[in-house]
Amino acid sequence: MLIIDAVDDMQDVVLGQRAEGNTRRGDSTAVARQSVLDVLPHKQLLPARVHVIVSVRTDPPSADFDRDGGAIGWSNEDNDHHSISSLEARGYTPVALRPLTNAAARRAAIAMLRRHGKRMESAQLDALSSRVCSRLPLWLAVSTEELRVFGVYEKVLDRIEALPDSLMLLFDQYLERLEIDHGKAVVATVATLLVASNEPGGGRLSEEEL
Repeated sequence: MLIIDAVDDMQDVVLGQRAEGNTRRGDSTAVARQSVLDVLPHKQLLPARVHVIVSVRTDPPSADFDRDGGAIGWSNEDNDHHSISSLEARGYTPVALRPLTNAAARRAAIAMLRRHGKRMESAQLDALSSRVCSRLPLWLAVSTEELRVFGVYEKVLDRIEALPDSLMLLFDQYLERLEIDHGKAVVATVATLLVASNEPGGGRLSEEEL
């Protein structure tokens, strides 16, 4: 099974340089580029037991939600539609992933806490899963992690209420907490390594390497 996550965020691959000729002075070589989707084979060409799963975003990259539950923010719709159309042209079937329901968000929070031997009371789970933002899995995962390490049990409901709707503001709180727990120097070093390793040609760092 081949899994390609967030294919719409991947940069084009530089294939190399090819000469354009010297018909006039000042001509330069052009860089040939190819997107990740261009090298993905048609589904019919795959061996029978080979499966491909590709994810592509159709909502804003750091989606926040308005009071009605609609995603608000920037979205590159042209690029999103191009990615989906390219996949369909290659025989792949699109499957839309809908926002989490309250019940699904509740189950997900219970499962994430259980991995660490933690649990929340029913009222606390209700308060968390009833937040419109909990429909976004990333917001729910980060919020649940913050609640897991929150040390004042009697104020958990207050902490849930204080969680920001904005995913970016939530990450701000997350990083501030990490700086308190581990020191600004450690957090800054790890963040720098993550950014540097994500640059083109920089490779990727495994958890063990970090």
